[in-house]
Amino acid sequence: NEVEYKKLLNQSPYAVTDIEWRVLIQRFLDNTEDSTQKKNGKFKGESKLNRKLVPKKERKTVVLLGTGWASHSFVKLASTYDLRVVVVSPVNHFVFTPMLASAAVGTVEYRSMTEPIRVTNPYIDNYVEGRAIGVDVEGKKIQVQLTSLSTVTGAFKGIATDAPCRLDPEPVQTSIVYSDDGAITRDKSMGAGDVIELSYDHLICSVGTSSRSSIVPGAKEYCFNLKTSQDSKRLR
Repeated sequence: NEVEYKKLLNQSPYAVTDIEWRVLIQRFLDNTEDSTQKKNGKFKGESKLNRKLVPKKERKTVVLLGTGWASHSFVKLASTYDLRVVVVSPVNHFVFTPMLASAAVGTVEYRSMTEPIRVTNPYIDNYVEGRAIGVDVEGKKIQVQLTSLSTVTGAFKGIATDAPCRLDPEPVQTSIVYSDDGAITRDKSMGAGDVIELSYDHLICSVGTSSRSSIVPGAKEYCFNLKTSQDSKRLR
């Protein structure tokens, strides 16, 4: 039985928990630190700990690519007092992926497994809906192709199986060309696409991974992906 099993492991069968007290204290301190940092960064650029009511005059700009697990953890704790946070992603929300299967069969609703990036931290400086298509490491600039309006609206209209997926790469309509003297011009031969350029002090690339359905014959043609909320909607 359970009592004999715990005795076999040299554990007290009547203890409230089997976790060592050192581990409990460490977890408590970690949660306290996370909670303090989270609250300190969510007060519209204020620093409650330093009693500062406005952000620093010279904040470093952090451009964050993606809205997945790593990005969500950073944005949740990032201090808008110390940093100017700009998020770039084709998806404006975080998805709790373990609940995708439940949403696909109707056990939970989509809103129960998603969190908009501006709810995670309402005081980030900007969110850009698009994908990074180029990086100038020396100049600390990135090129971002904005998501077209048809893709955004089409994802919520019509039959789910026919709706476009925001994560499917759209064709690059234009690009930015850097000349030898440092001047920036657009490559007009590729058309006038919606591409913008962002400057940064620090760039965090947390775009995650993509499913390689091509390595399994027939998977792309006959199987459903289950990685995004749109995939869950399509399967449902």
